[in-house]
Amino acid sequence: MRLPAEQRRSQLLLVAVEVFGERGFHATSMDEVAEAAGVTKPVLYQHFPSKRALYRELLDDVVKVSNENKFAGVTCAHRNKTSSAADPVTEFDGNSEALQALQTGAIKVLGATAFVWSRQDFMGSVDVLFVDEAGQMALANVLACASAASSLVLGGRASLVGLAAAADG
Repeated sequence: MRLPAEQRRSQLLLVAVEVFGERGFHATSMDEVAEAAGVTKPVLYQHFPSKRALYRELLDDVVKVSNENKFAGVTCAHRNKTSSAADPVTEFDGNSEALQALQTGAIKVLGATAFVWSRQDFMGSVDVLFVDEAGQMALANVLACASAASSLVLGGRASLVGLAAAADG
């Protein structure tokens, strides 16, 4: 069924939340999102030029909804400078800039790679570190990142998290 553009975009975002939530960013393809939404891949690309753009819009929506619902202090950032200052998710060029924002409280949530979280200067920088797709990450890398936080949450499919721990053990 042909939907007006704005309704189709909303539908694609709702489906994408489910697919990314189930599989994680790296394990999700645009083909899978399009199939789950019941559209062709060209239709999906009419609304979102890339998987990153789709995921980024979902992150922006999380911040917007948090602010609309008066969740105090939800400020998000990640390491990848491509957006404008008006975007709800702040982006940083470098590690020191991101670390300073965490330390000063300018941001509360930071998305970064294992290479960032395992750096000595990031040790103890956050209260909780969420590792998405933990089953696809070597246990040694998870342990290297663990020093960044006092609590560690491993996300992803439970069966894969167990397989990764068994493979490294």
